[in-house]
Order: sequence, then structure tokens, then C-alpha cells
Amino acid sequence: MPPAKFLRVLRLERAKELLETSYLSVKQVMVQVGVTDGSHFVRNFKLTIDKDTFVNEPNLVMQPTASYQILARGMREGWFRKRKNKVPFKLSDFIKEGSPPDYKGARNIINHPSSSADKFAGFAEKFELILRASLVS
Repeated sequence: MPPAKFLRVLRLERAKELLETSYLSVKQVMVQVGVTDGSHFVRNFKLTIDKDTFVNEPNLVMQPTASYQILARGMREGWFRKRKNKVPFKLSDFIKEGSPPDYKGARNIINHPSSSADKFAGFAEKFELILRASLVS
């Protein structure tokens, strides 16, 4: 293994350990492991996380960073629920560039929409408005 790749692997392993066992932010972890390029770090770090990590060490799901990883990656990749034809529900099925988001339908990613689906869709719409308002300077 080339020295640069070896160093990158060591940094990512240490970053993974810090994110799983501490309450440090991603920026703080990057400083700890000597990484300066945030987008490169995030792209490479995502490749180190797999579902088996959480199956083999279930207590990790209690860490906020790990919980976020499960939720975010699971919704993107369709880990939680499948249709009758075995095709997974994914976030991209309900939230697409150029189309209004279908927050009510997005409930299918985690569980079947129920009588409370409208309520949760309302929360998502309000949260989106807050995020959009935060972009205005």
C-alpha cells in the first residue's frame, strides 16, 4: 500500500473511532486527525461506514453521530422498508430537484403513512422553511 493511502486509512480509522466514541463535531475530528479538506474527508469517510458496523456493535447506535449516519444513509440507500416488489423506499423517491417535496409520501421510508402522516409532513415543511430562511443574509 502506498504511504499516502496508508496515512489516509489511518486518519479515517481514527476519525471513525472519535466520531463513534466522543461528542466531537466533524470539524473537531478533522483537526484531531490532521485533515484540512472537508469535502474530501466526508466523501472518503462515507466509504468507511457500512451496516455491518452497527450490526456487530449495536451500542454504537446510541452515539449521536452514528444515529445520524444510520438515518441519513439509510434513507438515501433504502435500508428500512421495501415495496411489495422488493424495491426499497429511498429519499430520492420523494424529494427531487425541481419538484415539490412529497413529505407525506416520504413517511414510507421508515414506516407506512398513518393518520399522523399529515402532522409529520407539516413538521418537515416548517423545518424546510426555517432552513431556507437561514440561507437569507
